[in-house]
Amino acid sequence: PSEIELPPAKAKKLIDGGYENISLWENDNNKRIVMWGLFEEKVNGKQFLVLGTHYASEPGTQGESWRLQQVDLTLKLLERLTEQYRVPVILMGDLN
Repeated sequence: PSEIELPPAKAKKLIDGGYENISLWENDNNKRIVMWGLFEEKVNGKQFLVLGTHYASEPGTQGESWRLQQVDLTLKLLERLTEQYRVPVILMGDLN
């Protein structure tokens, strides 16, 4: 695998960002989301996306089913973002 070397925080600027709701039911107390940001390195103009999330942590078959649904929603968002921006992506979070 290739390594990505990130510049210091002050060397980047946020260009765009947002979030997508990946909660699977209306009364989800944890409000599961995928947050994303498009960043640009100030020195060379290179851009990249960063996505962060926290999937459902319930154990067993039900929890696994929920996580798979959240993965599907995340991949749909990722597909839209990469189609729009066409830049490298860093996905991170507590994926359980």
